[in-house]
Amino acid sequence: MLQPLILGFLAVSLLTIAWSTRRHRRPGPVSVAVVGALAVVGGRVLWDVPAALYLGVACVLLGSLWNLIAKRARPAGEAGAAIKTSDC
Repeated sequence: MLQPLILGFLAVSLLTIAWSTRRHRRPGPVSVAVVGALAVVGGRVLWDVPAALYLGVACVLLGSLWNLIAKRARPAGEAGAAIKTSDC
């Protein structure tokens, strides 16, 4: 009963991270999250290995946090692009 929930939440998490990767163009967060999701599936769904499960959850959380930081970070040239100054 728990396996469909785990797979569903992992799918939603990976899809949202992959979607925002299109914006910031950094493949690191989605890569870490995919490795973590595979570890969760291996550690909980396929085999009963708690260490792999916990390591996978930590990787998914790390990928999500990294994705959040990557979304908020702006390139150096973009920060001042929104402010227009007039040459009077």
